[in-house]
Amino acid sequence: MTTPITLHADQEHGGLRTAVLILILVFVWLSYQLIYWLIQQFGGSIVNYAAFLSCVLGLPLGVGLVWLVELQLKRIWHSGSSITLDGDQVLFGAKTGERAQFQINGDLAVTTWYFPLGNYPRIGNERRVKKQWYCLACQLQQDEARLVVYGFMSPKETAVFTNTNRRLDFHEIRPEELYNRKRGLMRMPNRPDIPPEVLRGKDGRYWLAERRRWSDGFELTARDFNTFISYIQPTEEEQTVISSQ
Repeated sequence: MTTPITLHADQEHGGLRTAVLILILVFVWLSYQLIYWLIQQFGGSIVNYAAFLSCVLGLPLGVGLVWLVELQLKRIWHSGSSITLDGDQVLFGAKTGERAQFQINGDLAVTTWYFPLGNYPRIGNERRVKKQWYCLACQLQQDEARLVVYGFMSPKETAVFTNTNRRLDFHEIRPEELYNRKRGLMRMPNRPDIPPEVLRGKDGRYWLAERRRWSDGFELTARDFNTFISYIQPTEEEQTVISSQ
């Protein structure tokens, strides 16, 4: 693993989402116009169905083109928040100007946890992914500095992290129990309060970290999250690869 490595957080940032919504309207309209024009040029009895076919075909064509454009935009239009892995350091810079530095070989506290996404009223970017998926998260804490990162993964990808052969122990928490405590499975406009007895319980430190994720967490892609975890706590095989670089 050659360093430095820069991981760009929050790829689905607000500016990109707004641009994608506008592009969908533009590209669907252009696709409709293009298909309508092609049908007119083709002629024949199909011309009688030009408007209908343009609507039916224009929507998937326009959305498909926007999807391709979005993939390219994600590569060049970043949120402004990034994590740099360099030597034995993790350097964090937020778009707000916040900066933090962590020494991997120092007194670094690492907390890792995960939970399924389908059994509670999801909020925010959690709603973008399938209910069968999981959220995996990691908190670094050194002195007064903290960093919380997370990613969404399929069950197959999640199994790689929760395997007992890994050096990091991803602890499972159950959000549905916390939400059910208030209003059952009804959708809630805000995150629930975490009762004191939960914070004092055996999972208290994980819930404290999860609460920080709600307000200060930074999303990474599944691939980047894997890179991040492998860098701060590699398996023996990964450590061998890193050491050989």
